[in-house]
This record gives sequence, C-alpha cells and structure tokens, in this order.
Amino acid sequence: MKAFPFFLLAATLSLGAADAPETKTKADRKAANAGRSLTNLPEVEGVSKEELTKFRDAFAKAQQDDGVKTAREKQLEKRKGLEFASAAEKKDARNDLEALAEEIRKATLTAIGKADPTLSKETVEKISDAIEDHRQQSIKQAAGSKKGGDAKTPAKPFPFGDKAKTEEKKPEAAPAAK
Repeated sequence: MKAFPFFLLAATLSLGAADAPETKTKADRKAANAGRSLTNLPEVEGVSKEELTKFRDAFAKAQQDDGVKTAREKQLEKRKGLEFASAAEKKDARNDLEALAEEIRKATLTAIGKADPTLSKETVEKISDAIEDHRQQSIKQAAGSKKGGDAKTPAKPFPFGDKAKTEEKKPEAAPAAK
C-alpha cells in the first residue's frame, strides 16, 4: 500500500518527460551562446550601433569557423602541456602563447570578414581593439580589488596549524577556594 504513491509519482514524472521537448546538443548550445559574451560591447567612437550588432552576429559565426577552432585547439594543447611545468618553463613559453593568441586573433578577424563582408576591416579592427582594451581594464580592476581586500582583512591563522602546535596553552591557575 505504501509503494503505490511512489509508483504513481514515477508514472507522472515519466509522462511529463515524454512530452518535454528534445534537449539541444552541446554543439547547439555552444553555437547559440557564442556571441553572448559580447552582449555588453563597449561603445566605440565612430562605430554605429548597427555595425556593433553586425559585428556581434559575425563574431558568433566566426567562432564556428574551422580556422578559429584549429587555432584555439593549438593554444589549448600548449596550455595543457604547461600544466605541470615549472615557473621557468612557463616563463619561456610565454612568447609561444602570445604568438598563438595573435594567431587566434588573425583567424577570428578573417572569419568575421567572411561571416559579414559588409563590415569594413577598419571597423572590425576598431571594435576588436576596444574589446581587448575593455578586457584588460576588467582584469586590472579585478586584480586591484583582490589586493585591496587582502590588505583590509589580515589572514587569520588556522587553529590546528603549525603555529597552534608550537604554542602550548598553559593551564590557568585554579580559583582559590573560600
């Protein structure tokens, strides 16, 4: 008798799942969200809102381009190779990573030009530079807020750490009896 409500609930849920629309594949979701990061494009002097909208749409299409995907995969492989590298090896690889980032930029600009030929090369470069500047400012602000937060509240020692082991607590004297 107690099992009946469980089966009724399970049957109700399974009927609802059968009527649910098919879920999108990972590639469909990725393609739909490709331009989402550009929803708050900074205002660029000399570029109209229509051109910004065209750029956003072209950028989303460009992310699906084979040249851009290949360049991103190269960068990802290089980063994976540096995951367990020493600090000196990472420092030496910086030039390679910067070259790969430039390769991604060039591939993306080319793909944007293919996606929307009505956008001029100067407009695309102007918007891309503005996005990069905006990104760099955001990184600097985030780094500055972290340092400021640490300065205000000093780190507190963990009660069971090495410091707690070295400092033994002395027992307090028992109160005098009256």
